[in-house]
Amino acid sequence: MKVRTFIALFCVMVALLIAPSSSRVSAQDKGRDKGDYAERDEFRQSYQLAAGSTVEVRNINGPLEIETTNGNTVEVYVVRSARTKADLEYRKVIVENTATSFRVYTEEPPDEVRNDVHVRHHAVLKLPRPSELTVRNINGNARIGEVDGPVRLGNINGELEVGHAASFAELSNVNGNMALTIERLSDRGIQMRNMNGNINLRFLDSVNADLDVKMFNGTVNSSLSNMSVQKISRSSFRGQIGAGGTLISGSHINGVITIRGATDR
Repeated sequence: MKVRTFIALFCVMVALLIAPSSSRVSAQDKGRDKGDYAERDEFRQSYQLAAGSTVEVRNINGPLEIETTNGNTVEVYVVRSARTKADLEYRKVIVENTATSFRVYTEEPPDEVRNDVHVRHHAVLKLPRPSELTVRNINGNARIGEVDGPVRLGNINGELEVGHAASFAELSNVNGNMALTIERLSDRGIQMRNMNGNINLRFLDSVNADLDVKMFNGTVNSSLSNMSVQKISRSSFRGQIGAGGTLISGSHINGVITIRGATDR
């Protein structure tokens, strides 16, 4: 009887020792899922950007950095990582360079393997300041330098930072904090929708604008002495900067909106 009891206790102890070990392995695997995969390759190419070209970047499964420089040379550097070498046959980098536009994107896998392919990207672009920039479908933080014209940014699952833009801005479906610096505001103003995070708008020039925010879960803060803000309803705000005019609009926003001037920190 004592032998049987000892054997039973021994089995229980072994089971308890094995269970935590399995949990640790599972946790390690989950940790690796948050970073790059083991299989990797690199895409590195240089191009000449035509004067006045628009730039579009889309379908990046990972962080994106766009550094703007002088000259007319574009450098595209993308690190891809995958669970298997076979997966690296998919979601490859495509570059299209024409006399009027420059596009960087990754191809979509066929429908029959789309859910089974796991490829991540880390994209770094160095390019002359574009006259217009579009960035869409970024699954990671996006950091963007100076743009000489308007920006259209959407479907970004991470924090977004734009160092400098001019004219107007269209922002949609951003799941993270957003910071945008505007040199001058055109008649088209700023349009924001489906923003889940704090919004920081900084103007380098004097602004006359109207603010209209609806379906808004947050507050509006401003350091501008010539700005007034009024809460219209539980989820609506209206405001005026200077004499008013150009519209800054927003809807379905969950976060704090902060509006600053050129000299504010």
